[in-house]
Amino acid sequence: MSKNILFYLKEIERNVRNHNHLILSVNLDDSWWFNALDDSAAYKIKANMQNLADKPFITLVVISTKPSNMLFKEFGLRELVYAGNCGLDILYHGSLSVNHDSLSKNGVIADFYHELCVLISGFQDLVLTNKYNSVQVRLRDNNSSFPEMFMVEMRRILAKYPNISMVQSRKILEFTLVGFFQKGSTHSIIQKFLGKSNTLDLYIGNHFVNNRKKTGNIGILAVSLGKTKQSFSDYHLDDVEDLLIFLNWLNEADCVNYFVPAYSEAQLN
Repeated sequence: MSKNILFYLKEIERNVRNHNHLILSVNLDDSWWFNALDDSAAYKIKANMQNLADKPFITLVVISTKPSNMLFKEFGLRELVYAGNCGLDILYHGSLSVNHDSLSKNGVIADFYHELCVLISGFQDLVLTNKYNSVQVRLRDNNSSFPEMFMVEMRRILAKYPNISMVQSRKILEFTLVGFFQKGSTHSIIQKFLGKSNTLDLYIGNHFVNNRKKTGNIGILAVSLGKTKQSFSDYHLDDVEDLLIFLNWLNEADCVNYFVPAYSEAQLN
């Protein structure tokens, strides 16, 4: 059972002091970001993010399935790291690092994607997205449904790829290689991109939590958000108001504002 992080701030402070850098990642694909924020709350969260990103010992990351340039347009904060496509394209200080290796090496997903490109050309109400380690088909109109003819042809194509699984929601079809945890690999991609040593990695969000221990990312402190506690999270926050309290605390905390690296560069090298 996870613990409300607001009651364990001393524990977080000790963790920060035992590391040389704090990487704070926020998953923007969770429903709280889209549905639970009014303009005032969104402004306060962005202001907190800006203040934290300005601190030399913190790297602030926003994660989404959206492309990184779209995230940058939404936030407009140059100091943030924008991990688009769940970390496969990363925008930071105007520099774009795109990792397409998985597409070139993964012939199964690549072949499947190209077959769907041909199929979907005949359906204007559908959007096909190549996420490099998975493929997504989305309805343009929330009130419509997937055409029967498309579903028949899509299943015919899918039958040729036994290693690809499909998850269907009301408006999205997601195709992923069996056994691949995309969100669980996001953290390691970001760490490699930043090149930081001895980091404390604090993740706020819900999607990543269920896969993180399966992928061996035991160094991450995961904080779920919402009344429903996620079984693999280390801590939770009940709602957006709790999130604001935590971000405010982090901005004011002595362990952040009077940061002393846990180890010198000489010790790290």
